[in-house]
Amino acid sequence: MNDFFREEEIGWKLVDGRVVSRGSEDFEAGIERAVVALQEVGYQTAKSEIHQAIVDLSRRPEPDLTGAIQHAMAAMECVAREYCNDPQPTFGKLIGRYPDMLP
Repeated sequence: MNDFFREEEIGWKLVDGRVVSRGSEDFEAGIERAVVALQEVGYQTAKSEIHQAIVDLSRRPEPDLTGAIQHAMAAMECVAREYCNDPQPTFGKLIGRYPDMLP
């Protein structure tokens, strides 16, 4: 089914029995690398947020872009909290407290 979707340039794919939005090859590869990296380090909440962002992008008839952004930012906040070993603050507060966190 996925081969057919690709061959016909249909922007969908079948994943775990569900039809979801398919992005460019670079986008798909980036998402896969992120999910694998989050899985390897045990950041389950961040991984779940990335999954929810993809679900929001796959909503039809219109993708939920606001929801996708919100979930992607939540994933980033989860990773930042782990990186800084500071479990409570928002991402904005983490950047203020740890200015060297991001290059």
